Amino acid sequence: MKTERADRVAMVPETAARDNWTADQAQEWAKREVLAGGPPDKPTDPATLSPIEWSDVKRWSGKKIRIRARPMGLIVTDAAGVAHFYPGDATTGAGSVGFAMGTTTKKMREMATVESSIRGFAQAEVERYNKKITALVREEEERTASREFWEAGKRIREFINQTTGVNQDQMWFSLEQWGRGESGYGKNWLEYATYFYDWLPNLSHGDPVFSLSETRIMNVIRASKKIDERKRLVDACLSGRFKEFSDEEFKWVTGQSKGTFPLTQDVREQFMTIGRKVAEEGPLGQSDLTRMTEIREMLGQAPRKKPANQDEPMNEE
Repeated sequence: MKTERADRVAMVPETAARDNWTADQAQEWAKREVLAGGPPDKPTDPATLSPIEWSDVKRWSGKKIRIRARPMGLIVTDAAGVAHFYPGDATTGAGSVGFAMGTTTKKMREMATVESSIRGFAQAEVERYNKKITALVREEEERTASREFWEAGKRIREFINQTTGVNQDQMWFSLEQWGRGESGYGKNWLEYATYFYDWLPNLSHGDPVFSLSETRIMNVIRASKKIDERKRLVDACLSGRFKEFSDEEFKWVTGQSKGTFPLTQDVREQFMTIGRKVAEEGPLGQSDLTRMTEIREMLGQAPRKKPANQDEPMNEE
């Protein structure tokens, strides 16, 4: 039997470049083939220790990169050559590497028990809710996966509320970590799933809001903290002024994604004024409707800008 830290230098397969690996494919390889089931942290250059983006792993085809587990743990290989990852009890859901100096044995046991509970929930939740499952919902059932998005948020919130010693940052962190290599969603996506449930905890199975995309729902949440304004925005998306808007147009009309708006600042302000009127239930005159149509036509012809940062929810499919 062989035991080693889940911290390895591995050769990226030649197939990575040939098959043009996505970030998810790179993570799956790292988790299954390199770390024997351990959730991989962002890889690094073994020589310089510079981080490597998952989407760039394919560029390292035929070269070695360093991959370590996070949370850290051990890889145990049995006599038959089968390897398995075992997370360390001292590695917490907040991402630290162990217990603080002076932590009592009792406290260590309590923290290890909490971490074990978080880990168990995260592993089960990643199996229930991930990008592969939502893709099947969209393709085979021809509907949005917003109901699954809400249900995931419900499970996350209920687990946090019912489990002593757990906070939401721990939970989101653990879900993101254990989702790597399993087509899991990022922390930002999981946060908004939870916020969606917090906002509308009593939705019925066929509620009309589920016909909106997850991205649209996230951007409604970002647009306003006021419940009445969110309702008006949802109504506008379902059957009102924003029914034909793309997710991109909706972000712009509600004042989001400033850095990607391709027209002038004056035009952006005019568009946002229309959005505020809809959210605040102000009347839209004919001049507003005419100008909204004109701006949308200009947007349809304008070249797109790439976002300068990731300060907003991104579609992770």
